[in-house]
Amino acid sequence: MGRRAAPRTQAPLIVELTIGAIKHSATLNEISRTGAKLSGLSPLAEGQELVFRAGTVQALGEVVWSTGSECAIAFDIPIAAVEVGRLRALVTF
Repeated sequence: MGRRAAPRTQAPLIVELTIGAIKHSATLNEISRTGAKLSGLSPLAEGQELVFRAGTVQALGEVVWSTGSECAIAFDIPIAAVEVGRLRALVTF
């Protein structure tokens, strides 16, 4: 695996993914401006489009890999650094 395009921040937080009409809860393990690593989900299909919601942060994205109960998503448009900061603040709150 190569280097990540954006640095990751540890962020164990419960988030919501909406895939089609179905909402899923997951644990956010890592977050960056360009994507997130999640756990606690049923296996998802690579390429599956979704809406990611955590606190006031919302982003469109897609599943880039899924193994067991873990997956990674890539955001269609990178989120702002301030939004990554908000999520980090929720974790430490």
